[in-house]
Amino acid sequence: GKASSVLDIGTGTGLLAGMFADHARASGRDIKIAGADLSLPMLRQSRDKKSANLLVQSDAAEGHLPFLDKKFDVVAACGVLDFIGSLDNLATEMARVAGSNGLVAVTYLPAAEGRGRVRKASLSPMYKYSPDYVAKAFAAAGIEPVCAETFTAYAQLLPVKYGIFIGRTPAAP
Repeated sequence: GKASSVLDIGTGTGLLAGMFADHARASGRDIKIAGADLSLPMLRQSRDKKSANLLVQSDAAEGHLPFLDKKFDVVAACGVLDFIGSLDNLATEMARVAGSNGLVAVTYLPAAEGRGRVRKASLSPMYKYSPDYVAKAFAAAGIEPVCAETFTAYAQLLPVKYGIFIGRTPAAP
């Protein structure tokens, strides 16, 4: 059958891309993985791990992703929204490059419902978003929600609350 295709936005060192590749190998599926990141040093680390078929330098927050329309079955951005002040461009670009009935997934640091976007009070430019703000941003880009939840992960043994939004682009007519 046709190979699945995945775009990992903010691929960094290739952790998520590597997980997709490992899963595909374990299940005997053919998968094409592309990774995009703003940081060249991160892309070099990802390249060394050979977790993606294609790596490109790109600013997903502000710019145009250098991929064709409707190119990918899955478009993911994990740990990226924390650094983006506005979701509008990212949601629009994710919707553009996701294929018909494609999955779009993002993780984010959740703010309280009704708070919208909140900049964390720290030296690093990190943002939190309320789940309703995330859902509305992706709905405005034409992405229908499939799953929206919060969960706890652990960073350096400390619990960190995250949100996940998974949506689907419209099926072809």
